[in-house]
Amino acid sequence: MALSKELQIERQGNICCTDLILKGYNAFLSDQGVPFDVLVEKDNTIYRVQVKSTLEPKNWGHSKHNL
Repeated sequence: MALSKELQIERQGNICCTDLILKGYNAFLSDQGVPFDVLVEKDNTIYRVQVKSTLEPKNWGHSKHNL
């Protein structure tokens, strides 16, 4: 059963929050309809984070030249 696009995005936000919490940050999912997905608090500063994900694998950071 395929997940809806909204559920897939929410799942990515949950994964992001979990990763940030494990790294010592306070992280919370934001409400729907705002231009960011996660709120992160560290050292009394709030950061707004937009989670980006894709359904297709990307080839990031690979050189055009194989050495």
